Amino acid sequence: MLEAVLPLDLEREIFEIAALLDFHTIPSSAIEPFLYRIVAIDASTRAAAFRQALDRKPDLLATSVQHIFVIDHSEWAKEDIRLLLRLCAPQLLSLGSTSTFYSPEILPILLHAVRLRRWAGRLEDLFGDDAAVDLSIPAFRTVTHMDIFDDLILEDDAAICAGLVSLPCLTHLCLNDIRRLSPIPRILMQCPHLQV
Repeated sequence: MLEAVLPLDLEREIFEIAALLDFHTIPSSAIEPFLYRIVAIDASTRAAAFRQALDRKPDLLATSVQHIFVIDHSEWAKEDIRLLLRLCAPQLLSLGSTSTFYSPEILPILLHAVRLRRWAGRLEDLFGDDAAVDLSIPAFRTVTHMDIFDDLILEDDAAICAGLVSLPCLTHLCLNDIRRLSPIPRILMQCPHLQV
């Protein structure tokens, strides 16, 4: 007899709805991975719980975390954030930082982030310098949504604009700290996949 197999996303949706309707009937081992799907690193008590889980349940985090947002890393050691990123890189879908977390030291870790769809942050911080920006690394090949916090000024926008053109899947781009409009027509003309 053939056993029916549901698609994973449908199965997940069923578990989530069932847990919301009657959470007492669902074993914690089935629900716990959903608790760690999105990790926001800030000064909250929830972020402190994620930090404890990094020590106690690294295997669970390695298979569960899909989205990491570093808002304020003052409560976390940078090495702990890098460890979390190393654990989760292969299945990571989103990575964002509005803090000073990004640095060239995490570039080797990003080589393993092959499923990344969304990225947010300052490219200058990640690569160490605007002139060193290289969006051809494997982590950016699958990015569809990118939020850039760099100020695109005349001296450095060429490297970033050239990098954006090389992203085959980029469909959504947000330039958060732009002080002049001259790069925008060039980006729109050279990035045919962008949706306006």
